Amino acid sequence: MTSGGLLWAPPHRCPPVLRSPRPLSGRRFDMTGTRFEKLSAATGYAALLCGIGAVALERPWPSTTNPAALPVFLADNHAAILGQSLLFLLSAGFFLWFLGSLRSHLLAREAGTGRVTMIAFTAGMIGYGLTIAGQAPQITLTLPAQASVDPALAALLTDLGYVMLLVANIPLAVMYTAIAVVSLGNAAFPTWLGWIAAVAAVAALGLPFAVVDPTGPLAPQGWLSYVLYLAPIVWLIPATTVMITRIGRSTADDPRPQRHQGIDDSGSAVGGVATHGRV
Repeated sequence: MTSGGLLWAPPHRCPPVLRSPRPLSGRRFDMTGTRFEKLSAATGYAALLCGIGAVALERPWPSTTNPAALPVFLADNHAAILGQSLLFLLSAGFFLWFLGSLRSHLLAREAGTGRVTMIAFTAGMIGYGLTIAGQAPQITLTLPAQASVDPALAALLTDLGYVMLLVANIPLAVMYTAIAVVSLGNAAFPTWLGWIAAVAAVAALGLPFAVVDPTGPLAPQGWLSYVLYLAPIVWLIPATTVMITRIGRSTADDPRPQRHQGIDDSGSAVGGVATHGRV
């Protein structure tokens, strides 16, 4: 354009400078990195340590068939009872987070749609959700308002919490069964660890039968109940270790089958298992 005989042109504007996004690592905590994944899997250890601390605070409860002894027991062991419940809650919370890592670990190995992995994850969430809810009656008995609790009500709350914890073992048995299936069928865990998961499933399935004879060996302080509760612990320690050691491992160095997502000829995503070294 011209103005007054002079040639005029619009001012030149520099294109905007596009800044590259700041990497997640560095100042920000990388929630997708190997370190975070290993810390997430290590919550299995944290759940175990809190559970051991809770068991250490166990006190021999009087039988609910003798409700008159409960108010005195609750008053004398208030701190231990409350501390035990809080540690069990922390243990369950850590295990809920651990279930996320367990799901990723199993899903990377299971062929097909990951149905059994989803069963393990869902059953674990239900089981430990019931475990958390099962602590509510025991915590209620430690509140100041319950200092003069009626013995019959104390017995009711005690039995309610006990039964809720027993019922939680049913979905946990399903969880360990699903873990055993993916371990033995798809090598998600070593074979020997898959069999330990199967034993843990049988143990969890046997614990609810304590309602048949609440004073027998499966009672809360019964010798058989302690033996059965050891099975999940025997599985959890090596399982957590295996998960942590496999995180970040190069797939080329891992001969076990890996789940992958591909695109078939029609453009649809398909899931399957890739075996390294084979076409």
